[in-house]
Amino acid sequence: MEQRRYPRAEVSIMADYMSPHMMTFDYLKDLSLGGAFLYSDTVDTVGTPATLIFHLPNRSASISAKAEVVWVRTSGSESSLSEPGMGIRFCDLKGEDNEALAEFLRSLRAENL
Repeated sequence: MEQRRYPRAEVSIMADYMSPHMMTFDYLKDLSLGGAFLYSDTVDTVGTPATLIFHLPNRSASISAKAEVVWVRTSGSESSLSEPGMGIRFCDLKGEDNEALAEFLRSLRAENL
């Protein structure tokens, strides 16, 4: 049973991921107000604090979120159909960024009705 607090949307948005251990520029594959899945062949350690920076198609300013790695999936783990990457939880999404993300997600849901 899925235990997500926020509904997620499938997206393809480039994002910068930065932590004390690594930096990468990869795709967000799903996104919600609570976090995202970052597709990446390189993964960090669960519990690592990070910053995730990305641009929404409907906004010129970038969104910068303090985040934490909550799970990882490496290439070849679980199922061959599973993509490698990291589950990222947003820990501190500022008001204006939170509102922009909420509006973007509402617009995606409206398009899918």
